[in-house]
Parts: sequence; C-alpha cells; structure tokens
Amino acid sequence: MKKRTGLVMLVALTLVFGILSGCTKGKSEGNSSGSSNDSGTQTEIVFWQPDLANWQPLYNKLVKKFEESHPTIKVKMTNIPEDGYFEKLNTAFAAGKGPDIWVGWYATDEFDRGYIAPIDEFIEADDWDMSQYFQPIVDLRLKGADGKHYGLPRDYSSYVFLYNKDLFDKAQIPYPTDDWTFEEFRNIAKQLTDADSQTYGTDIVSDGWGDSPLLWSLGGDMISDDGWTVKGILDSPQTVKWFELGQQLVNDGSSLPTSIAETMTGDNGPFGSGKVAISIGSMWGYNSLKDLPFEFGAVSYPQIPGSENYGWADVVSWFMNAKSKHQLETWQFMKFMSSTEIAQEVVEEMTWGPPIPSIWVDQKLIEDDVLKVFYDQGKRPTKTPTYVRSNSWQAIENSVMGISTDTLLPLKGTPLKDPQEVLSKAADEIQKILDETKGRK
Repeated sequence: MKKRTGLVMLVALTLVFGILSGCTKGKSEGNSSGSSNDSGTQTEIVFWQPDLANWQPLYNKLVKKFEESHPTIKVKMTNIPEDGYFEKLNTAFAAGKGPDIWVGWYATDEFDRGYIAPIDEFIEADDWDMSQYFQPIVDLRLKGADGKHYGLPRDYSSYVFLYNKDLFDKAQIPYPTDDWTFEEFRNIAKQLTDADSQTYGTDIVSDGWGDSPLLWSLGGDMISDDGWTVKGILDSPQTVKWFELGQQLVNDGSSLPTSIAETMTGDNGPFGSGKVAISIGSMWGYNSLKDLPFEFGAVSYPQIPGSENYGWADVVSWFMNAKSKHQLETWQFMKFMSSTEIAQEVVEEMTWGPPIPSIWVDQKLIEDDVLKVFYDQGKRPTKTPTYVRSNSWQAIENSVMGISTDTLLPLKGTPLKDPQEVLSKAADEIQKILDETKGRK
C-alpha cells in the first residue's frame, strides 16, 4: 500500500484449522474449524492482492503453509498492480463475481454497499478475540455503522517522527525524546536548517499536515467522524491554529520548499536524501529505512502541552466477498492470515507490521529503539485517518489540497494566505459539495 503523500505505503497471523481437531476456543484458535467440504475433494478459493513484487515470496510461502494444513482448500492467488486494483475489484463485484478474499483498505461506509461480507457469525462461532489486535484502530476501521465487523487486519502501521542522527550530531544537538514539545521541535528545525547547503529542518509541512495527531491534540480536525461535515470543524479556532503553526515553520525557513522537494526521489523521499533532519515515517515503509545512507532514529510526535496525546495508526485488511460460495473456507484462510502464527512469520522479514501487540512484546520488537516508537503509537488514543472516514473524501480531496497550497505551500513568489480566511471559505465551499454528494447517494 502506498503512503498517501508518496512514502511507500505500505501494510498477519494462528494456524487454526486442519492440524488439530477439537482445539480449544481462544484468540488464536477457532472451533468452527474445517472446510464445509466433507467429501475429501478440494475447494478452490480465489485471493487477490495488489502488493509489491518483493512481497510475493512471502505471500507464496503463507499460501503454501495454509494449503498444507488445510488439504481440502486450494488458494488461487492473483497479484494485481495497485494502480487500477480497486477499479478491477469494483468491475468484478458489479458483475456479481470477484475474488472470495482480497486485500483492501476502505472507508467504513463502503460496507453499506453490500458486497463485503460481515464476519460476526464466524467470529462468534470461533470465539475469535478481536481485542488481540491493536485497538481502537481495528474496530474504528473494520466495524460498520451496524456494529458488525467486515474484515480482519493484515497488518498495523503508525506514523512517527524520524530524525537524521548524522545531522543532529554535526550540529551538536541532543536527540529528541518522547516528551518533547512542538515548540522544541520548531526550534530544533530552525537550528538544523542551512539554506546555503540546502539542508532543512523538516518536510512535515508537505507531508499530511491536515491528517495529524497533533491537530487532534489541539482539539481540531478536518472533517467530522462520519465524514460528512466540515463547517464548524475545518474552520474552527483549533484547526486555524494548527495551520498557523505550519506557517511558522514556513516563515522560519526550516520547512523544505516544494520546489526542492520535487527534485528528491526514492523510497524515503526527501528524508532519504540526507538533506532533511526531521520527517514522518510509516511502518509500511519500515524495510526501506534499512537502506538509508545515514544513522537515523525515531521519536513520538511532539506534545501539545496540556492536551491529550494522540497517535496515528491504520491497518490494511482481508475482506470476504458477500457472494462467495465458499465463505467458510474463506474464513479459514482469513483467520489463518490474521493469526499469531502468521504474525510471527512476518516478524522474520517485517514485510508488514504485525497487527497483534503481544507479538511485538513476545518477539522483543519493542526492544528495538525504532520499532518501539511505532508500537507505542498504537497504544495511544487515535481517530480514523481523515481520508477514510467516508467515501465523501473522494469528492473533496482536490479542495483540501488547495487549502495546503494556499496556506502552506504557495507557488514561488506567492505569499501565504491567512488561514482563517482560507479555512472559512473552504468550509463553506466543501460543505456544499458534501451536501450535494450526500443528496445523490
């Protein structure tokens, strides 16, 4: 999965059925075990996923492992490039077809369309423990408005602040700690900026400014929890304050200019160039961090004094076709892929972050200075990421990007616009779009 701003977004888990019969119920083992096929012949289930070529060996290994333990179930796996992946899924579902199981990430109102199967009957039959996963993010992302679950998590990702230790060492500045404040972050970014050498304190202004846990900590937001209201939220004093803080970074000169950022490419974007001291990192891109040509560290988002400390988290998940003729077999595969056993397999390569906190502890991932920071974010209060609160975001995405352009990322020679003016105008215009879109639903 691609990170929405260009970082590879990237994104587990107990062998349940087929090895042991009559196993006890629990969070990692189910008792509705087995295929609905009792004839001894194989049932084929179709599985689609859109992931990178270097992820395919892991997928092949997991599918083989499942088939060996479930000899009456055959998995036909197809890898489809992410560009166009969801369009192909939608076309297949519209024709009453599509895979039995697939990898996806959706706003929860997508479940209202009816092609994704609720899985509560399987969860209840197997006493499958949903609390074993990172919460509250799994329920936020996989529960519909009806309170039912519509998927199991493949992975877990969070955002952290990454910092270039080499640049900190050169400037003789102590590394940041988890109790640092936004003002301390701002001061450090200024100290680590040298326009002559084109080295900048941070690039976070251009990297998801409106979808930040710091905005939530301030009491602001971009859109309502259900994704249909911006008036009174987008133009609230708290959200205006957040954009004013962003302008401070721009005015300080410590924010990487867009014109320079566009010349820096690679898996880790401008941060990977060694010219940016502090950036945002995702667990989906963790493996690419190993290729950085400098020493780096990770730290929690800076704190807003006197405010609740939010974290940012998300999951990519497995979904079942509501029209599948092999739902029991599909469930066997889903829970296998979201089990503790497979989470342990994933740890070996960290292709994606395991969605089960206990695995991070048992496998000693939290003893790693960087991985511990990713883990800790999943334990904080959080919200559904802004852009997946509802399908409404698709109708307003360009308008939201325009806000950042006007207030934080102006074209060369264009002055920054007043956040209060921009957000107030945008709230009126976007609310109109949302109301018209909702009226057509």
